[in-house]
Amino acid sequence: MAEIVTSVKKVSDIVAEIAAASAEQSRGLEEVNGAVVNMDEMTQRNGALVEQTNASAQAMANQARQLAELVGHFRIDGEASDGRAANDSELEDAAD
Repeated sequence: MAEIVTSVKKVSDIVAEIAAASAEQSRGLEEVNGAVVNMDEMTQRNGALVEQTNASAQAMANQARQLAELVGHFRIDGEASDGRAANDSELEDAAD
C-alpha cells in the first residue's frame, strides 16, 4: 500500500510539473501572439503611409509641372518661352 501511495505522489508531482510547464508555454504563446498582432498593425499602418506618400508625391509632381508650364509663359529678354522649364528633366525625375 505504501508503494501505491508513493507512486501516486510521484504521478501527482509529474502532473503538477506538466501543468506548470503548460501554463508557462501558454504565457509565452500569448506574448508571441501579441507581438505578431503588433507587427500586423504596424505593417498595415506602414502600407497606408506608403499609399499616402505616393499620392502626395504624385500631386506634388503634377503641381510642379503646372508651375513650370505657368512660368514658361513669361517673356525673357523679349522672347516668349516655349513653356518648358529650364530644368524640366529634374521635374520628370522627381515625378518618378
